[in-house]
Amino acid sequence: MEIELGGTVRGDEYDAMIVGGDLTLDGSLDVLAIGGFVPQAGDLFDIFDFEPANLSGLFDAVNLPALASGLAWDDTNLYTTGELLVSLSQIAGDFDGDGDVDGDDFLLWQRNFPVLDGTASLSNGDANGDGNVDGDDFLVWQRNFPYPTALSSVPE
Repeated sequence: MEIELGGTVRGDEYDAMIVGGDLTLDGSLDVLAIGGFVPQAGDLFDIFDFEPANLSGLFDAVNLPALASGLAWDDTNLYTTGELLVSLSQIAGDFDGDGDVDGDDFLLWQRNFPVLDGTASLSNGDANGDGNVDGDDFLVWQRNFPYPTALSSVPE
């Protein structure tokens, strides 16, 4: 399936699919930016309208257009509401999503360590997206701690 994004107005500037019955997903979803359109932070694309109870299957691959530095695609609602969101990239190791990497993030990782069954998320301490909370995630936190970097004072 191919969806084209040429702006933020549904139907006029980007494609949307409205499904009145069952929706079975398979294969690839290819989302393309067309006509020089560059998605910005906060842009929301409601590309599928369907009843979640009527959904079966998942895409094997979701291919999204490249974004400017500091932005990331949030596709967490793709299979529930049919939405794609452009958001600010989260800092690696910021498990609580408050914009910094600090002791609170370490405690979140520590409380969930170890999870090795592939079910963990960023909010559980999974920094590398492999579904586990393990030593690799601690190393990501450690490399980014503290963020923002503390300013040091220089004696006069």
